Amino acid sequence: MDVFESLVLRYLTLDPKVFVRWQHSIKGPDGGEWSCPDFVAIDVPNKRLIVVEVSSAWDITGLIDKVNRCDDQWFTPLEEQVKDILPAGSWKREVQIFVRHDSLQRFGSHLLKHPSVAIETKCLEDVSFPWRIEADRGTKAAAI
Repeated sequence: MDVFESLVLRYLTLDPKVFVRWQHSIKGPDGGEWSCPDFVAIDVPNKRLIVVEVSSAWDITGLIDKVNRCDDQWFTPLEEQVKDILPAGSWKREVQIFVRHDSLQRFGSHLLKHPSVAIETKCLEDVSFPWRIEADRGTKAAAI
């Protein structure tokens, strides 16, 4: 896990009711690894299944492609994998992307619309400074 993934992990786990798994292996039809997003998170109270990708790279073309194919890339095989614990259709699908500030606009301008998936992009610089993070619960995160 690199430093940027560590910062995002800290950000994701500010809410103790969110379960986060790093480098979760999503199996394909043949049973082999199909995809391995940086994190898969389960927000139990809000019934959200979240795929998280982190990139500090300047060239985010590959990441844009993955997000644009998020149903096939992540959600269809992931939901099949967890169907015994998360019944299909009962959980909201969400993608959270963490990229450099200078990539935010470029990233957003190339995304396709997904009616069944909420896509949220966040700036790595914002989650890098915990005294600036304000959790949805309305509390400030403690300094690292």
